[in-house]
Amino acid sequence: SQQLRLLEMAGLVTSRRISNRDKDKPRILYSIAGDLSYVIATSDRFVDKKILRLTEHNKINMRIWFIEDAGVRYALEKAFWTLEPQLHAIDRMSYAGIERGTPVIEYSARARLPASIEVGGQFGKVVLRQSATPKGQALFERGK
Repeated sequence: SQQLRLLEMAGLVTSRRISNRDKDKPRILYSIAGDLSYVIATSDRFVDKKILRLTEHNKINMRIWFIEDAGVRYALEKAFWTLEPQLHAIDRMSYAGIERGTPVIEYSARARLPASIEVGGQFGKVVLRQSATPKGQALFERGK
């Protein structure tokens, strides 16, 4: 369709021809062109929109930004940036919720991480708990 061709020209989708059962009727298979985000920012002094190709770090931040509670988002962002140097050893990370007034990140990793991270703000710290199968809202999974 014309809309798909326009999306392809914009770099949002890719296409490839595939054989069809009916002769002289080529089919085109469209697929998403990778990990992208279309960001629209509106504030009193800044308005912009942009298509971003997402890195693994961007995807983690986007998942954090989709959490409703702004205080939790702040705490998880600070925790992530503290954990970023060890990301190569982490297989999975999930936001497991708030326990006893503190945000909890469950993770599975090939290295031991600290029991908590000081983040300041509303919560003060984020608890890290190792788990073979982290539960909750996925923040990161190696290979996905």
